[in-house]
Amino acid sequence: MAARVESLALERRVAWLREIHADEPNVTVTGIGDDHPVDLTSDAVWNAHVALMREAVAGVTDEPPDAVFTSEVYGD
Repeated sequence: MAARVESLALERRVAWLREIHADEPNVTVTGIGDDHPVDLTSDAVWNAHVALMREAVAGVTDEPPDAVFTSEVYGD
């Protein structure tokens, strides 16, 4: 996920991760633009982000994800 205002474009991030994991058939990399505001205290905003996550996953599989990785502190 990336907003349009970020310095590193989503397409580039996805391409890098796909290249890194090209030899791993069990790994699927996808991405989606996310220009919703960042407000870690708002359930409504969080739900908007989660809806985009679900949309991105649904775009590549009907199966639920086995794992999601993040470098963000709220990732747990």
